[in-house]
Amino acid sequence: MIILNKYISKNYTNLLNISKKITSKKFPDYEDLLHEVICDLYTKDSDLIYGLINRKELAYYIVRMMVNQYHSSTSPFFNKYKK
Repeated sequence: MIILNKYISKNYTNLLNISKKITSKKFPDYEDLLHEVICDLYTKDSDLIYGLINRKELAYYIVRMMVNQYHSSTSPFFNKYKK
């Protein structure tokens, strides 16, 4: 998904800053959280990703994924890094 690669490259710093806010700047949690969400994005249906990008909703979708992953005790992030 080339369009996703471009989106992430262009917005990485902003997404990392959002991740820092979600995790209260806990290193390395904020990096791990963002990377876990990015990996999860690549498993999503490409039509979903293209639609989110075209509607300019991908940032919101990523933020929701980060919040859910960070605060849910059943999330892949929690099971991998916080358990």
